[in-house]
Amino acid sequence: MGKATTRRKERRRKFLARLAQEDPERFEREWAKRIESWINVIWFFAKDGSIQTPPTFKIVDRAKETLTECGEKAMELEYKETKDVLENECCQALSSHIGKEIFRINQRWKPKE
Repeated sequence: MGKATTRRKERRRKFLARLAQEDPERFEREWAKRIESWINVIWFFAKDGSIQTPPTFKIVDRAKETLTECGEKAMELEYKETKDVLENECCQALSSHIGKEIFRINQRWKPKE
């Protein structure tokens, strides 16, 4: 990872941590943007017919790490939903390649408005 990328990620982490403490509603909106982005990446890996399972599920790990770095308040606000939504999306993407009977699609995340 380059120096500019490292700085950008650190600024984003500090911004989100500050929002979680000072303005939880805005934090939730900003976090929802990131969840949407991660969902798009998950489906990008799944769309071409050759799902790349490890990279797809690592997106969930990356999201949880990012949230953990944002602090305790951020974890309280969004951890469970983030984990549930992204893992569900990964399972849906995987099920489209191995048979939908394996994973019953029972949830579709809708961003907060």
